[in-house]
Amino acid sequence: MQLHAKTIVGLCLVLLLSAPGTASLSGDELVTGHPLLDLGTGLQASSENPARLAAPTRNEFALQLPAAGAITAWNLQTLQLLGETWTDAQREQVGAGVGPAGLTVAAQSSPFVGYRLENYAGRVGINGLAFGRVPKSLTDVAFYGLDLVGDSFDDDVTYTVDLAEVDGWAAAYLEAAVSAALPLPAAAAALAVQQVTAGATVKYLLGLAYVSTDIQGMMQAESVGADTTITLTDLQAGYVESSTGQGFAADLGISVQVNDQITVDASVRNLGSLRWTDVSGEYRVLPEGHEGTLLGFSFSRDPFGFDVDFDDDLELAEIPYDGGDITMVLPLELRLGVSYLWNPRLTVAGQVHHTRVNRSTANHSVSGASVAAEYRPFEFLPLRSSISVNSASGVQLNAGFGVRSGPVRFDASLTNVAGLLLPNSRGTGLGLRMGLSF
Repeated sequence: MQLHAKTIVGLCLVLLLSAPGTASLSGDELVTGHPLLDLGTGLQASSENPARLAAPTRNEFALQLPAAGAITAWNLQTLQLLGETWTDAQREQVGAGVGPAGLTVAAQSSPFVGYRLENYAGRVGINGLAFGRVPKSLTDVAFYGLDLVGDSFDDDVTYTVDLAEVDGWAAAYLEAAVSAALPLPAAAAALAVQQVTAGATVKYLLGLAYVSTDIQGMMQAESVGADTTITLTDLQAGYVESSTGQGFAADLGISVQVNDQITVDASVRNLGSLRWTDVSGEYRVLPEGHEGTLLGFSFSRDPFGFDVDFDDDLELAEIPYDGGDITMVLPLELRLGVSYLWNPRLTVAGQVHHTRVNRSTANHSVSGASVAAEYRPFEFLPLRSSISVNSASGVQLNAGFGVRSGPVRFDASLTNVAGLLLPNSRGTGLGLRMGLSF
């Protein structure tokens, strides 16, 4: 199976530029990011809330080149083991590093240029998204092995994996957006607060490249005594791709300035979809009524990979994709947050969030909460830390910093700093952002 060169080049160019942008063009907020990477860190986990355009009101031009990626399994210690020869204890550590929610890898990019005029803003950029997920049932087989599974298989039982839970896709699209924030003095008076602001962003999306895997079928590992037999039933595996598409999306938000210190805000992001046309692809299908028997399954550490041997009599039919257009529903984020200006140098914030990735083959969602703090020992050097908990990776400690020098902005964050010390913690991620703001 071969992907078109135009699709591959388009995705690679965008992902090399990588990650999140915010409605406030300078990006000085304590919490910023994209919902696909919203693993609850409190550093990369929120929120393009268009209502925040109203504070402060000023004119601004910005150019940003951000980058971010995250994984919900393992940590900085166990990642170092990949590619090495493992002891049994290390193999157990790698296998246990995948939590009940499975292994999820995500990357996102959205370099953009934008201009804000008081409570209005416009920007043009390129968004690149990449997402992959493998269920824990399959990673157990992979990292414990079929003949190595041992304690994971009881005698005389059948271990079943639904291959539809394996998911992977990547997309790149041009985004042109306009935002507006509208103060609501009547609402502020009724609530007895300083200010209430509602905001909205409308986005036009022009598709550049899309590729997605599509795997269906069941894998059964049957253990009888010392023998393990692996069979595949109703197998259909393939990919689809497109370089043509368009769509629309919107973000909605509200911000309540309670007093000089407390701000509460809520947002809904990515209400919309992108429809891909001229879709092509290829599938390999197990003939109806046949089962594929795996004669061998081995794990290679150098180079890293898995080797699978099928029955010699098995032939997979190759068929082209003929399913028509594909509608890609954007990852949806719901968020509620509060921030407290403790003093001019210290800000603390908390949030709860829910992110949903809608797919025709599988839906995935992450819910969580975080508490974060930003301290500025010097005006040009914000230091950040957070504690987060979410349904994908559990509890994490995260850290980050920024540098401000005239129009230059730089930010970096590391997810799950505790992974340097605690071997049983799960998840890691890195975010970088460089930009200019005038």
